[in-house]
Amino acid sequence: MTSRLLVPFALTVAVLTGCSSTPAQRAEPSEVKGILLLPNGQPAKDVTLVFLATSTEQMGGAAVIQADGKFTARLNTGKYTYVMEGKNALPKYTANKPEHSVEIPSGGTQNLTIKLEN
Repeated sequence: MTSRLLVPFALTVAVLTGCSSTPAQRAEPSEVKGILLLPNGQPAKDVTLVFLATSTEQMGGAAVIQADGKFTARLNTGKYTYVMEGKNALPKYTANKPEHSVEIPSGGTQNLTIKLEN
């Protein structure tokens, strides 16, 4: 009788042990500082720049653009697409498009320049 109870118990333990997994850990985001320039070369202002992750190992982020066009965000290494939100957002940049992308290097960056095009 004991062996009948022990076999299902042992199988359950084996299955549960084999199925346990720890999700992959994401790297800590790094500081990204930069400037957002309009097509005419002037700094953008009164917008939010939203960074959309292109990989499951990344987390998206957002940055409020200051009056001088500068921003700070915390992002993981890798490629992001970006969109603009706010009253001064250019319509061309309010939709997520692959050509609106930027690559964030390992460790972040202190001088990312994003120049928008007409």
